[in-house]
Amino acid sequence: MKQGELLYILENQVPVPIDNILQWGQWMEDPNNKRVALTEINQLRVSTVFLGVDSQFTEGQPVLFETMVFKGEQLDWEYDGARYRTWEEAKAGHEAIVELIKAQKIGEKEHD
Repeated sequence: MKQGELLYILENQVPVPIDNILQWGQWMEDPNNKRVALTEINQLRVSTVFLGVDSQFTEGQPVLFETMVFKGEQLDWEYDGARYRTWEEAKAGHEAIVELIKAQKIGEKEHD
């Protein structure tokens, strides 16, 4: 871990630093603790989760949430994914990606 890096858990959707790695690990084991949103659309799965660790490489407010798009069990590399600082940003970002997929009709089966 980089100097000053903290582990985090969520309390009422607010990231809270925790310095006990065992407690953090137990909390992170439950996928329901980490799930912000999950949407299946056009054969894609949009998943937004709480990471529990700061994923940024610069100073400032920690980046603790991430949205990724999957096609089956594989990442869909058409999307870069996105990272966020707060639960609210993560929810809004998730919905924005879902709307982008809807607008572009990406992942829909082609019919002959």
